[in-house]
Amino acid sequence: MSADYERLGQTFELPGGHIRLAIRRAAAQARERDRPISFRDLFRATVKECQEIGTLVRAEHRS
Repeated sequence: MSADYERLGQTFELPGGHIRLAIRRAAAQARERDRPISFRDLFRATVKECQEIGTLVRAEHRS
């Protein structure tokens, strides 16, 4: 997986448990598509996790 962890860290503020849930969500999405986890999977899963716990995500980070 090629991921820009620095970008994720600067974009999202999540406690460790929610980061773990986002990674699991991304892994499940990749598994459903029978491919490795992509940065896009991880990014989208992190946005979804933020939305579920009520953390604001700016519109430019929802892509």
